[in-house]
Amino acid sequence: MEERYNLPGGHWHHGELQADQLLINRPVNAATGYATPLEGLYLASAGSHPGGGISGLPGLLAARQILSEKRA
Repeated sequence: MEERYNLPGGHWHHGELQADQLLINRPVNAATGYATPLEGLYLASAGSHPGGGISGLPGLLAARQILSEKRA
């Protein structure tokens, strides 16, 4: 998987699904809630919560986060 599709560690969920990667800690604690330390950069891929598969949920939840910040 890693070699053919350029997936780190060969994980199709863009990272190992271990205890430190569950729920809002995906992909890392510094980028929870879809926002990153870089202003205006949000994560919305399969590597974000709830991650995995092709559900579209990370994108939907990231969009909601962005819209809620714009209203504030």
